[in-house]
Amino acid sequence: SVTSTTSRNDSLVMTSPTTDINKLDNSATVVEEIHKALKQGRYQVSAGLFKNKANAEKLVTRMKAAGFEAEIKEVSGMRRVIVAVSTIDEAEAMSNKIEQFTGDKSVYFNEHGISNR
Repeated sequence: SVTSTTSRNDSLVMTSPTTDINKLDNSATVVEEIHKALKQGRYQVSAGLFKNKANAEKLVTRMKAAGFEAEIKEVSGMRRVIVAVSTIDEAEAMSNKIEQFTGDKSVYFNEHGISNR
């Protein structure tokens, strides 16, 4: 069974059966990690695909400075700069925002790796 507790900001924190709730002294961090984990498998909106790691890192830096939650994913020896989102509507909206930001076409992938283009 899964244990849950309410954090300081009234968000539900889900933990594994082996997690000691008394050790969750920083609930906000736990909630952030859970939200990040929930986003990871759903939709990944691509901002660019790079062979050169430095170029991917430059784009991530620019995007983070502009407020995007960008990260690099390794894909077949390449580096894809992505923003993870939870729903298809968020993927569509984020794809449009990324296109406006970069000036390039953006695609997104679902949890099965199937793209919208």
